[in-house]
Amino acid sequence: MACALAALAAAPAAMADWHEPVGGASPINESSTRNSGNVNLATILGVPFVAWNEDTTQQGQGSSSTIHVAQLASNGLSWQKVADAGAHPISLLGSTSSDNPSVTGVGGAPWVAWQEGVTQTDTEIRVAHPNGAGTAWTEVPPAPANPSLNNINHPINHDRAATDGGGNAAYPTLRGDGTGHPFVSFFEADPGSGSLFFGNNFNPAEIWVDKLNANGDGWDEVGGGPANPDPTHDAAFPRMTVVGGVPWVVFFQVAIQNNNPALTIGVSHLSADGQSWVQLPAVASGNPNEFSNADIQNVGGTPYVAFGDNGGSGNHRIAVYKLNSQGNGWDVVGGGPASSASGDADHASLTGIGGAPWVSWRDSSTSSSAKLIRAARLVGGVWQQAGSSANADSSHPADFGPSLANVGGIPWAAFGENDLTTPGQNGPGCCDQARVSRLEPTFLLTRGDASDRSAALLTKVQTFGLPFRVGFKWGPGKTLIHTTPTSPMSDDPDYAFKEITGLSPSSLYTFEPFATAGTPLPLVVGSTDAFVTQSTPSTGPKGPPGPRGTPGHNAKLFVAIIHAPRHVHRGKHVKLRYVVDEDAAVTLRVTDAQGNRVARVVRFPHAGKHKITWDGLVGGSPPPSGLYKFTLTAHVGGQTDRDAVKVRLID
Repeated sequence: MACALAALAAAPAAMADWHEPVGGASPINESSTRNSGNVNLATILGVPFVAWNEDTTQQGQGSSSTIHVAQLASNGLSWQKVADAGAHPISLLGSTSSDNPSVTGVGGAPWVAWQEGVTQTDTEIRVAHPNGAGTAWTEVPPAPANPSLNNINHPINHDRAATDGGGNAAYPTLRGDGTGHPFVSFFEADPGSGSLFFGNNFNPAEIWVDKLNANGDGWDEVGGGPANPDPTHDAAFPRMTVVGGVPWVVFFQVAIQNNNPALTIGVSHLSADGQSWVQLPAVASGNPNEFSNADIQNVGGTPYVAFGDNGGSGNHRIAVYKLNSQGNGWDVVGGGPASSASGDADHASLTGIGGAPWVSWRDSSTSSSAKLIRAARLVGGVWQQAGSSANADSSHPADFGPSLANVGGIPWAAFGENDLTTPGQNGPGCCDQARVSRLEPTFLLTRGDASDRSAALLTKVQTFGLPFRVGFKWGPGKTLIHTTPTSPMSDDPDYAFKEITGLSPSSLYTFEPFATAGTPLPLVVGSTDAFVTQSTPSTGPKGPPGPRGTPGHNAKLFVAIIHAPRHVHRGKHVKLRYVVDEDAAVTLRVTDAQGNRVARVVRFPHAGKHKITWDGLVGGSPPPSGLYKFTLTAHVGGQTDRDAVKVRLID
């Protein structure tokens, strides 16, 4: 049998997109018939952890909720609850409402902060971590024995006095400082007067940051006072990041302009001596309805801020800013909004991947009632949407989230999505399921080309520039008992190419490409394909190929550029690596932006992986800098195939 490709790849698949590593009707919730609420995602020692609050009564009809934490199982097949014994494994009380969890890693273990209601005027910030055995959660500082509404403790709030009912504190963010002493931020409206937004019985809300003390058994306020600049007007909904061990906080600050309330998005960071807060110029200012809650993230050592902005009217669109090079102001990122104008975007969440910002948000389309989780990445200085939506079902609304995280160099997003299965007491559907999705590669093309005892396996992968690692499973007949090493992807799209040996002549083999996406498991698997090895080896001198149909020729010619530089300096060689599945004539054609031919190089390679070099930039009079197209064309027996890339020549 001549070298034959028994099964070609199926039709090209869709673009890389979001998928749940663990799917199903209710992959994370403690109970599928209870609503989950705010969902938060973090990576701890390479493992994704998710925290959420969940109702304690059936069908979303209760007024109490508790905090839960789960981690992805090592086999990637399930989410395992962390120390989840009892009715309220983390929350201090089971009869009140716990909300807004924030999870982070401290010393390789999950720590979680949350707000817990006690009375109408007392909401407490709490922090806990698993005990040494990992069987229960330990609050820091330790909770009172047999806690009840009568002996509640006040460990973190600014107002820690039990006699006046404490203060209403909410919206915590927990972040490690790299030394085992995490920071927690929150806002708090204490009993008093003067608040415009939280009632006449409260002082204006303020932003506070605490740090775990040196003994690890309590919390100290940092900065010598509130982090917001104006304590006479409300400040609320902070988010925090840590840059070089220093906490940075973004928040809403209310101001009065022309006798009307206005809103600014403020940012402050702890001073070098830790005794005060340094106020930066406001990121944005507008009317109270202009902005949705902001997020802040350390991206490559620089603070970035994202929020929804409607410009004073219309749909909110996600705006992203970063600290300028002078450290005294803010530069817009991406030249404009990260989200489109067709949907109302809110709940922005940032993360950094490879030193570049990624942002996710909840999008309410004008043509659909479903709220979708979307994401974008910065490419060439502009925002590009990454995939479609992260929802498990795009017809179901995402009621909470997203929370975006970098898991092994890949974006993952956590959110709460309504399954619309059971009517709630007051009409809304139930129940919101906590879910986590990740951006996965898609295998656009798969090929296998064999001689008598070896084969070349090739797949083209849509990557979004992410460092997916790709390999192949293969084996005789219908088995897949062998696995090749994996290789990192770098281009978008990119090619993975592996050679396998030790095969038997005239035999059927199957193979399939796979990739990792942030965690070793679960794998992302492409379609299964097959090839048949030759009965005898192909021979003959290297040179121009013979007529089609001679040994070594397949049913369809194929050539692909598997690596090319993105830019090359004048004076350097341009080197392309490519693979061709036949002994063929291969021509490299270089054209400028107007389509004019700059150079032509011809080679006659055997089937396999090769390198072709153009030295037109070395010596003489090289062409001017700019973008050039490099087209590789293979020709044999009347058959032609080609592939092309663009390379920028720079001075």
